[in-house]
Amino acid sequence: MKSFCTFLLFFVATSYSVAQTNYRNGYIITNENDTIVGLIDYRTEAMLAEKCTFKANELSSEQIFLPGQIAGFRFTDDGKFFVTREITINNSKRIVFLEFLVQGTLNLYYYDDSKTDLTYYFFEDKNGIMLEVSKQPNVWINNSQYKVDLRYRDRLKYIVRDVESLRKMTDKAEYNHKNMINITKTYHDKVCTTGEECIVFETTKTKRYTLKYGVYGGIFNLPYEPLHNAGWSIGGQLNLCNTRLTKSFSFQLDLGLSMMPSNTKEYNDFFFYTVIMSNKYTYHKGNVRPMVGLGLVFFGNLVGEDPLVWIGLNTSIGLNIRVIKEQFIFCSLEYNLSLPIGVKFPQLKVGYMF
Repeated sequence: MKSFCTFLLFFVATSYSVAQTNYRNGYIITNENDTIVGLIDYRTEAMLAEKCTFKANELSSEQIFLPGQIAGFRFTDDGKFFVTREITINNSKRIVFLEFLVQGTLNLYYYDDSKTDLTYYFFEDKNGIMLEVSKQPNVWINNSQYKVDLRYRDRLKYIVRDVESLRKMTDKAEYNHKNMINITKTYHDKVCTTGEECIVFETTKTKRYTLKYGVYGGIFNLPYEPLHNAGWSIGGQLNLCNTRLTKSFSFQLDLGLSMMPSNTKEYNDFFFYTVIMSNKYTYHKGNVRPMVGLGLVFFGNLVGEDPLVWIGLNTSIGLNIRVIKEQFIFCSLEYNLSLPIGVKFPQLKVGYMF
């Protein structure tokens, strides 16, 4: 039991600690204002605020740039743009990469702070002064009242105080990119007298998570003496991937129903269920994508007076074949091993993921 618990902890830990790059097209901006085109590791805002991992091409070695070592970097597919800035949080100065949202009479930046788990918007005025807007998490008070921190609206009102018509907008502003960008653009339109264009750099919203669904049928071989060793199975799958961290690794939940037909009148057909939780690695390029997986399997009988519940290991190898866009026909060969009693059985699955 101790060894199983150790494995379970290791399994859960690896689900979140796997280091996998997620390079996308982009360019860095040197401190001399030169641009160098290449590939940039696309991660969460909190991770991108701390460093930029760059490669000239897929075969080149990685270069890690810290805030201040370069002026900034930008992804060309969705327009996300990060620049080096000095900010002050809790009376402490730090140099970070801020996400550049709007360039205008007021410049708008966004910062996700991994140290405090808070997010910040910074408005930079024409004199280069950074004005911070932040919000504390919503909390329950005495399990009966929900407290929402709305002090950021007063801060916004102060920042755009010279435009009276923005009062209603700030009074109702939600704490998100859309509202902050709209306030900044409207402010620029009201006060800009030179005709300069207000530029919004965030052009495309990128999903952080993708969820795919699959259905399958299959056959298996289970050494169970009173019955035929071969049987059939049907089931469904949910596949969750954090595309901001990696496109290759995902977590998959598989729910299956299986049946082994009886070969004598003395025994009934044997029905059992399986629940598989696994980490999957899938090569994410091309129309034919190899896949491997490792996980835990729980299975038990659905009929009979004495319920059987086994816990074991599941390994898999297979192929995902793209049909249209991000829909795939998949086939996988899996091997299950029950830890308590050592029962082993292979299984072949063929299905459709959409």
